[in-house]
This record gives sequence, C-alpha cells and structure tokens, in this order.
Amino acid sequence: MARGCLQGVKYLMFAFNLLFWLGGCGILGVGIWLAATQGNFATLSSSFPSLSAANLLIVTGTFVMAIGFVGCIGAIKENKCLLLTFFVLLLLVFLLEASLAILFFAYTDKKTLQAHLGGSLSQPWNRPFLQGAWFFYWRTNALRNQDPGPLGWQHGAVWVVTGVRRHSPEGLCARPSPSIDRYAQRDLKKGLHLYGTPGNVGLTNAWSIIQTDFRCCGVSNYTDWFEVYNATRVPDSCCLEFSDSCGLHAPGTWWKAPCYETVKVWLQENLLAVGVFGLCTALVQILGLTFAMTMYCQVVKADTYCA
Repeated sequence: MARGCLQGVKYLMFAFNLLFWLGGCGILGVGIWLAATQGNFATLSSSFPSLSAANLLIVTGTFVMAIGFVGCIGAIKENKCLLLTFFVLLLLVFLLEASLAILFFAYTDKKTLQAHLGGSLSQPWNRPFLQGAWFFYWRTNALRNQDPGPLGWQHGAVWVVTGVRRHSPEGLCARPSPSIDRYAQRDLKKGLHLYGTPGNVGLTNAWSIIQTDFRCCGVSNYTDWFEVYNATRVPDSCCLEFSDSCGLHAPGTWWKAPCYETVKVWLQENLLAVGVFGLCTALVQILGLTFAMTMYCQVVKADTYCA
C-alpha cells in the first residue's frame, strides 16, 4: 500500500515538474528571441541598462528550468537529496515572492496614508488643531526656558503627530520627501536621451510601443522630448495619426497624456488580474512543495521499512 502511494506521488510530481521545466524552456526561448531580434527590449532605465525584459526572461527561464530539472530527476530516482534541494529552492522562491508582495502593499498603504495626511496638513495655518499644537509646543518650551529643538519631548510629540521636520509653523505644512515616483520619472527622463542612438534599439522600440499603445507622449509631458532633440519636436510614435516626420508638426497633432501616469493608472486598474495571476502562481508553488515533501517523507519511510 505504501509502495503504491509512493508510486502515485512519484508520477504526479514528475508530471508537475515536467510542466514546470517546459514552462522554463518557453520563458528562456522568448527571452533569447527578444535579445537576438530586439536588443535589450524594454530597457527604459538608463541607470539599470541590464534590467531589460529580455534579460529578466532569460534569468527567470533558466532558474525555472533548473528547479524543474532537479524536481524531475529527484522524483524519478526517488533521491532524498534532490527532493530536499527542490523543496528548499521552491520555498526560497515562494518566500521571496511573498516578501515582494508585502513590500508592495506596504508601500501602497504608506502612499495612501501620506496622501491623506498631506492633504490635511496642507490646509491654511488657521486650523484650530494646528494652532493649538504649535502653541502648546512653543509655550511649554518657553516655560522651561529651553530652546525648541529636536531633543525636547514636546518637539518629539509634535514631530510624531504632524510629521514636521523643524520647529516652525511652515514645518507643519512641509511636503514629504521625494517619493519613488519622482526618482523613477527622473531616471526615465534620463533614458529618453538614449532614444534612437546606436546600440539602444531595445529602449527605442519600447518607448515607441508604449507611446503608440497607451496614446501618451513623454514621461510627464510631451515637452520632455524637447530637451532630447533641443527642438520643438517629438518622436513619430507620439502623433495622433502616424506618418513620417509627423513629430515635427504642431503640438495639436500629438498625444498629450503623460506616459508615466497613464501606465501607472493602467496597472492600478489591472491589479485584480495581477493578483489572480500571483495567487495561481502561489497555489502551484504550494502544490509543488506539498508533492516534494510528501514524496520525501514516503522515501524516508520506505528506506526505513526496507532497512
């Protein structure tokens, strides 16, 4: 009975890992094809030129193939070492994906909170709560004959409640530090200067596809391209109706929407699809972990029984 259960789990795990390995082959093939025909496809960042869709697919496909291969051989040979190696590798991938998901949602919640706080703190200074908080801080320090500074407990209380950086009324309305969005837009704008240059066909194709499909132009505005060309012109992919040298025409013939915000809104609207895909991926990985550990335990029991 135990031997029959082991054989069933063995073939199920082999089939699972065979599909896993074939999926890795497909991902690797697409990555190699993109690298060979499109250059560094979808390389939009000038700071991370190697972070392209082609390179990511190649690395991901190779890693998936390796995990699937280890799982297949471990299942066929009923090798405890390979089964345990497969389990550990798949568990590390699962934990990494879970950590990234947690960081993503934490960052999203932080931005939402900052938006609400920023909106409330940016109101005029005559709000009673802000007046009272600032008066309390100034008055208690005056009574203690202390210079208001970052070491005082009153300053610390007002710092925590209002998020100020110094002891001034203007500090209560100070804007938060530059967000990831600003850094990303700045880096993307640097990448625009590589558009159409030799050796950057991937970046050029990526920007052309994004601007055509999303009907947008530039990172934050179509004027981003003016700095690239040192002239009042944009790429032809920005045109409402594509034609040769249409980027030299009047701005009325170009898309006006900023690409960064347009793509960001599109991603937010498709978070459900991304969530469903991530959930399915997690379920498949949990299934693989279950198969691996079940078979490992069965092999250990069989070895103990035979001994």
